[in-house]
Amino acid sequence: MCELLLSKGAILHGLALAPTEKLSLFDQLKLADRLDHAIVDLCDETAVTERVNSCKPSVVFHLAAQSLVKKSYKDPVATWMVNVMGSMHLMSAVSQLKRPVSVVMVTTDKVYENLESHHSYCETDRLGGWDPYAASKAAVEIAVSSWRRSFSGINIATVRAGNVIGGGDWAENRIVPDLARSFAKKEVLLVRNPESTRPFQHVLDPLAGYLLLGEKLSTGDRSWQCAFNFGPNLAEVCSVKNLVETAIKIWPGKWSEVLTLDVYQESDHLSLDSRKANQELGWYPHWNMHRSIAETVRWYKEFSEGADPSDLIQSQLYSHTTKS
Repeated sequence: MCELLLSKGAILHGLALAPTEKLSLFDQLKLADRLDHAIVDLCDETAVTERVNSCKPSVVFHLAAQSLVKKSYKDPVATWMVNVMGSMHLMSAVSQLKRPVSVVMVTTDKVYENLESHHSYCETDRLGGWDPYAASKAAVEIAVSSWRRSFSGINIATVRAGNVIGGGDWAENRIVPDLARSFAKKEVLLVRNPESTRPFQHVLDPLAGYLLLGEKLSTGDRSWQCAFNFGPNLAEVCSVKNLVETAIKIWPGKWSEVLTLDVYQESDHLSLDSRKANQELGWYPHWNMHRSIAETVRWYKEFSEGADPSDLIQSQLYSHTTKS
């Protein structure tokens, strides 16, 4: 998102925690030197308010979260604090600016009450969530809806993307980073749930939607202050097995299913219906599923061979913008 905004000439301010992974795309792209960056914990209401007051933003994209399902089981309180109260602290700080501000709040495709059917969830479906991560994000949706109705001055919408891929994600227990680590070391990739389906999509597709929605919100038209799904085409939701086998055609490697004793419950089937974004925003994914997986796997493969992460990102941005 930072690279995309900078490429469009935005004056960019940011707040985030310090990177925790050994490999961090934020560090690799030297973003701390390329924007007005500050280390701020969203759970610290005073610090968030001070930061927002110093920046006086006109548009806010809120992507910060504890976004790992397994970690949410291990530390549910921290997950709820960051995702719910952190979001509330940001909304409160922005409200205090006393001038119109557009806010795009990023939640997740997992905010829906998952019935484990092959139903593709649309924005009017019931919210829910089994795990602490999903439930906390559903709570953010409710909090935003309440805030929108209770306070003026913020033009606020929520966005629900699918499972984003694209290069530079190094989190644990995510299939693509796990694949990249295994293949780079020439190790067998262990796959927990190969038949599970997910709305995998290249990260640049939903980001393009977020920018488009932020632009619409800035008009002050309240009809845009609602929720939008940004997912892949309905026919392209694929299984974890399909993703891995597609990746192997580009980066040869081996994989094996592994039985897990984890007590953590994960969804078997999940897909999004993005027709609202198609019809009202004119947004559609630029890349199909195969292209999204291919671009992502090439990113990790070329990085493992010594390519510069900034060059890889710029190449993807150019290709995506030109809709090649």
